[in-house]
Order: sequence, then C-alpha cells, then structure tokens
Amino acid sequence: MVGGNMLSYLPLCFSALLAVTVGAEVLMLVLNQHSSTDRYLQLTLFVALSVNLMGNVCQFVRNDPSIRGVFLHPVYAHGWRFCDQCETQVPPRSAHCFACDVCVLRRDHHCTFLSTCVGFANYRYFMGGLATLWACLLFSVIVNGRIMGILLLRDGLGLRSLFCFLVPWLMWFIGQLDSASFVFAFIADTCVAALLFVSVLLLLHVWLLVHGQTATEWRRGDWGTQRSILYMLRSWLGHRWYLVGLSPFIRSEVPGNGTEPGVPVPSPQLLQSQGSKEL
Repeated sequence: MVGGNMLSYLPLCFSALLAVTVGAEVLMLVLNQHSSTDRYLQLTLFVALSVNLMGNVCQFVRNDPSIRGVFLHPVYAHGWRFCDQCETQVPPRSAHCFACDVCVLRRDHHCTFLSTCVGFANYRYFMGGLATLWACLLFSVIVNGRIMGILLLRDGLGLRSLFCFLVPWLMWFIGQLDSASFVFAFIADTCVAALLFVSVLLLLHVWLLVHGQTATEWRRGDWGTQRSILYMLRSWLGHRWYLVGLSPFIRSEVPGNGTEPGVPVPSPQLLQSQGSKEL
C-alpha cells in the first residue's frame, strides 16, 4: 500500500523536475540578453508568470474538492445516490475517484501530473494554472526560439538544421550536435510539444466551461446547459471570474458548497437516447 502511494507521486515529481529544468534554462537565457531593457522586461515577465503559476498550483493542491469535511444529507435527496466505496450518500455531479479513493464534488477529472482531483473547490485554480502554464510555455518557446536560431541556423537552413531541431538526441549521438546545442534543442522541443498539448487542453476546458460541463459529464454525455456564458463563468470561477487569471490570491467566491446540482439541464444527446430507449 505504501509503495502504491509512493508511485502515485512519481508524476508530480517528474512535473516538478521538468518545470525546474525548463525554468532554469529560460532564466539563464533571459539573464544573458545583450540589451538591458529586454533583460529587465523579460525578467519581470518571467517572475510574474512563475509566481502566478506556483500560486495556482499550491492553491489547487491545498483546496480539497472531495466530500471530506462537507456536510452531507443523512437521508436520500433528489438526485443524490449512494456510493458503495465511500458508503455514504453523495450529491449530484459528484463522482468517485479511485486514485484518491474518495468522492469528489462536481468532479472534472484526476490530474495525473499533480496527483490531485479537479473539482468544485479547486476548479478556479486549475483553470488559472492552465492558462498561466500556456503563457509560460509560449514565453519559453519565444525565448528559446532566438537562441535556437543562432545555434542551429548558423550553418544555413537545410536538412541538418531540421534534423537538429526535430531529433536532437540522434544528431548528438552521431556527433553532429554539441552538448550545449543538444540541451537547448531538447528543451525547445519539449516546450513546443508541451505548448501544443496544453493549447488543446485549454481549448477543451474553455469549451466545457461555457457549456457547463465537467470532463466526466462530457464523456458520459449526461449534462448540458441552457444558461448564459456569464452565468457559467460566475458559477465555476466565482463572482470575480475576470480577475482569476491575474492572480490566484484574488478572492473570487464560487456560489454554493458543491452539493447543489448547479444546472440540472439534460443534454440533447441524453434526451434523445432516453427517448429512443422508451420507444
């Protein structure tokens, strides 16, 4: 059991190691800018993004979205169901997470990289952290792009430069790329791949947010919404939804406590499937 718990934190350790490595490399490139104006501007942006990202991560992990410490109705209420694993009644839109071994209020998904579930209590920090991570990766790609252009294109644009960017480990292994260039190329490739992945993930969750769905509900197709986008932003990100991207330390209270159903409007797909079953 202890070994299983230790293994569950491996993705978190890997994420932290990768973030520190990329951050240290980007900071080194920023501090080596020739122009003092560019150096100070980029350093300020680097610090602001780093503080914002770390703040969102800390708040995300610290705010438990599970049913622990939440008063649950002792009797069966409308839309509530019994969880066999937790042995208690759980409210609508909650789901049991087998990784966390507990039901999570308005559960979206289990974040493997941070070993924490995304739910009612920390969704605001998840979206803020995801948007900030996207900005950090974009900043890293831009900073690395300048040094990559110097290191890899110094011999002219050709197949060698293309392979040095796409498969730097292979070019380094056969002696066509020095160690320093390999490190910069490998980190740049990692940032580009991560930026593409986070972009898709961010677009997906923005789409889910404006439609009032969690990722779990989207996969099942059992929830939808006919409310306004403004209503969904306030319901998921709080009354100061327009400020949550600026800092994780700005208070933005989300209405309710996660036990209310929220927007109980079945999706058209669910209604259609239920109608076909009745027929």
